[in-house]
Amino acid sequence: MADFETDLAQWREGERRVELQARDPERQPVLDRVVAAVERELRRRLGGAYTTEELAELYERGTDWCTDVAARVAPEDPWAW
Repeated sequence: MADFETDLAQWREGERRVELQARDPERQPVLDRVVAAVERELRRRLGGAYTTEELAELYERGTDWCTDVAARVAPEDPWAW
């Protein structure tokens, strides 16, 4: 359970960072594209519906792929990675 709590805390920190960046209306469209791309990749990796346990297991294997997706979607906007 401790691993899940750590994962959840990190996920919430990521949400907080996105929300802070989204306060700038010029950045919102970039963030929307990045978040949508990461969500698509999650569904590709885990299927249409997935459990929190499956998500935590994927997260434990690493999150570099998230940065890769973000960089591919918004290469000119490293603040969005």
